[in-house]
Amino acid sequence: MPQASPLWWLNILIFMNIILLNLNMLIYTFFNLKLIKEEKKKKKTTLNW
Repeated sequence: MPQASPLWWLNILIFMNIILLNLNMLIYTFFNLKLIKEEKKKKKTTLNW
């Protein structure tokens, strides 16, 4: 069916975009958590001093 092929491609593109967005969000949250942990460590060290 040649009529269905463009829709199929659109679905694939949308699916890929969603996956990429999810990956970006995961990476972003992961780095934010790391930064927060580092900040907490710094605060702990300052409190100890």
